[in-house]
This record gives sequence, structure tokens and C-alpha cells, in this order.
Amino acid sequence: MVATAKKNAGVHISGERTSFSEIDVENGIPVGDATASFVVMNLGTASDVRDIKLVIKETLRVLEPGGRFFFSFYNRDALLYRWEFLPWPVGLVASINLYKHCLEVHSRDEVLSVYARPYTAIEVETLFREAGVAISLSTYPTMSSILPNDLFEGQPDIQEAVTALDGNLSTSSMGAYIIATGQK
Repeated sequence: MVATAKKNAGVHISGERTSFSEIDVENGIPVGDATASFVVMNLGTASDVRDIKLVIKETLRVLEPGGRFFFSFYNRDALLYRWEFLPWPVGLVASINLYKHCLEVHSRDEVLSVYARPYTAIEVETLFREAGVAISLSTYPTMSSILPNDLFEGQPDIQEAVTALDGNLSTSSMGAYIIATGQK
């Protein structure tokens, strides 16, 4: 991914300050204090970190005053996990195993397990409150992640209705991801 990002950077991103690197954030973020304007952990990656408190602390250290962050956690209370069984294949190639605290990635005939701890909205709020920063919370997506990919193919009215339902449910606690945004 880093090689592809570097290759595409000249096409999509202008500016000398753009850089891409591979690091283990659990060992800290190897940049100076107040040098980043935006930190992103998308698609549940904040749940993939064992020491998320350190990563939040490091994020606040590297953000410049007024800098923003976007963290995404797997949601323990997601609609997706309330049902133990779905009678159809879902559009996801990975799912959270609530009992083993792992993300099970389905790849052909094998399942790869990766550490992933789902959080509740209250737990996410507590993490950031303990770090001394206010956040806004939402969840996303809800219904679209658990419906079969081709269920409403060629039916734009129904697809729009599901999208609207997702939008309304995102203010509840039922989305697959908890989104925490804030500013230093």
C-alpha cells in the first residue's frame, strides 16, 4: 500500500509535505511534536491496536494546535453483531469475532485471524476523556454491511432507501464502526 501511495502521490496529491511510510504506531509515532495537521485511523484500525491509549497520546503529541483526528473502532454494539447468524453471505470479507477479540479475514478457503478489540461507544468516549480531549461520535455503516451484495441490484429506489436508513441509524449505536473525531 505504501508503494502504491508513493507511486500515485504525484497524480493525486500535490505538495512537498506529503510522505508515506510504514511504522508500528504501538512503538510511538516517529515525528516531532505538533508537526501533523490530521491523523486518520480508518476502517476499524483503532481496534487493531493493543495499546490504543498510547496511540491516542501520541496522536495528541504530534498534532499541531487545531489539528484534527479521525479514529474508527469496531463497534461491539453493532447491528451486525446482534445477530449470531445471517442466512445469506454478507458483503464483508472480514468480520469481528466478539469472543476471540479478533478480525477474521476470509480469504478463499482459509480464515486469517488478526487481533481486533471491538469497543462500545462508552468505552471510546472514556478513552478520549481520559486523554483530556473532547470528541464527536457516530457509527457507520449499519444495514448495507449485512445485506447481500446483489439483493437490490438494479433497484435504485431501494438502494437509496437503504442508504437513507443507514444515515438515520448512524446517529444510533448500531453501525459497524464507531467514528471518533476531534481536535487538539
